[in-house]
Amino acid sequence: MSGDGGVKEDGPGAAGTRPGRDRHRYRICELTEASGKGRPKRIEIMAWEDLTDDDVERLRRLNEPRLKPRQVAELDGRTVARGADVTAGEAEASEPAPNPANIRSDNPMECADFASRISWDAYQRAADASAELRAQIVELNQQTLNQTKQIVEMLAELRTQAQQQPPPPPPPVFRQISVEDIAKLVHVGVTAVKEIKKGSN
Repeated sequence: MSGDGGVKEDGPGAAGTRPGRDRHRYRICELTEASGKGRPKRIEIMAWEDLTDDDVERLRRLNEPRLKPRQVAELDGRTVARGADVTAGEAEASEPAPNPANIRSDNPMECADFASRISWDAYQRAADASAELRAQIVELNQQTLNQTKQIVEMLAELRTQAQQQPPPPPPPVFRQISVEDIAKLVHVGVTAVKEIKKGSN
């Protein structure tokens, strides 16, 4: 591609598609900054599959002059163009691991590069999973704190309502009746009956 927009050609296939392949995969990706000692990651923006050589040529002419900062164009897993602020090292380090079927066992460099990329990919997946787990734990802790706060507020409100209500009246006190009290009542009743009889005579 031309240098319009600060776009740089890169790697195999920069001058055209690779020979010996009938179909191709072409992507536009954005590079994220490397976290810690990891490799930069590629976030797919657009992708095209099962392309002919002519398809690839048209897509490259259309997309690569328009690459924005931190973007790269990738053909069959290799960088073919990059934004002006992407270094060749970043572009190469962020390339996905090649298909194992395409690795030549008699080429130690290819084998070592493949093993390195697989290791870094596994590291990044583990780091991403760990970060997601930490985020979920933080969210669950926050939900627990919010629920605890709501429960405390509800209990405080119930206590306030209980304090504002007047106390219930005391229960009635029943006087215990002894045997002497019963004898007195019987005596009074008998005397009253006698008086009534005397009056009637």
